[in-house]
Amino acid sequence: EKGPWRGGARRRCYTREALSFKPLVFLGDISLAIYCLHIPVLFVYTMVVAYMSTGDWRLTKSIDDVDLRVRASWFHMPLQWALVLLVSLAANRLFEQPLRKWIMRPSRHGAQHRSSIASGREDEEEGKRINDPTQQAYGPGEE
Repeated sequence: EKGPWRGGARRRCYTREALSFKPLVFLGDISLAIYCLHIPVLFVYTMVVAYMSTGDWRLTKSIDDVDLRVRASWFHMPLQWALVLLVSLAANRLFEQPLRKWIMRPSRHGAQHRSSIASGREDEEEGKRINDPTQQAYGPGEE
């Protein structure tokens, strides 16, 4: 018998179990913030290391120089990525989650209004066509 059900018992799905692992779910939840913030966080971290070791914030001697004056040693990597995760978690909790709730809140016009806007049907309150790509714009007296 094919399918996920065999004899009334559900087969075990190892992929689902692996991807349901709490640390992976956590990383998936903050992955957008990690992606957007890792370069700025690592850049600022390196600037702080430069300032602490040379007294100067600049990473290069001049704007044309491609060689960094200061590079963080390899043993800084765990601290750098812990900082990236911490900043990403903060961004997720302070910005992403509240914005997601705000965007997904029920509309005062209800779901009917949202679907009518998406499909371009008439808005009953305004009596206008909204967002309808099939409607052509004609000038005065043209049709």
